[in-house]
Amino acid sequence: MTGKQFGIAFLKVFLLIILYMAAGAAVAFIVARVLLPIFGLPVEQTTLPLVILVLLVCVGFFPFFLYAVTRVFFFKGEGEALPPAQLRYQLEKLNTYDAPVIAEPKRWGYLFTWRYVDTKWREAFQRAGLTAIYSLHVKLNERQHEATLTEVTRSVSWNVGAGGVRVGGSVSRGIVSGWERNAAWGIDENFAPGKFYDYTFSPDLVKNPVINTILRSGWDVRFAVF
Repeated sequence: MTGKQFGIAFLKVFLLIILYMAAGAAVAFIVARVLLPIFGLPVEQTTLPLVILVLLVCVGFFPFFLYAVTRVFFFKGEGEALPPAQLRYQLEKLNTYDAPVIAEPKRWGYLFTWRYVDTKWREAFQRAGLTAIYSLHVKLNERQHEATLTEVTRSVSWNVGAGGVRVGGSVSRGIVSGWERNAAWGIDENFAPGKFYDYTFSPDLVKNPVINTILRSGWDVRFAVF
């Protein structure tokens, strides 16, 4: 998956949204100009049904948007799916490397984020002018061999609060950027001992190796907003 292909996926979601809004407007037009006149309702009595219809379209937009994202941003795994224990082993290898990223096991899967609790890396983040903490939530569906990814960004301030860092305040969710299969193949290749990296602390440094490791393990990847 290249950045261009990822951009095409964004365009598909945008077009689906346009189609949804156009369909809602078409239904409202048909109701106002065709169906309601059939019942002989005067103009002043058609306002309430149209308002209700518009409200229904607005309420249904968010579920439709979430559905569109999960359907479009879906990527098939490569080959036969590894057992869950083997995938977890591959993902947790990240914690054995001297890397700026950490994998935190959760009941639902993993949380991958910057290793800001480590003094050495925290100072590096501060020198680099990092103003936000990027996190990748990976929920594992062991029955379907599928990983659902949610990207979260939180504001961060340094040298305040316990441990010299305070994370919180502003929170944003969504698909932050694309990922490159060729540029970053997996955790072993990205963080293998003895390999030099010029860390830029971009979300791709967290996302690329994780996604590619999951896909290479034969598991599917699906993006979500929540």
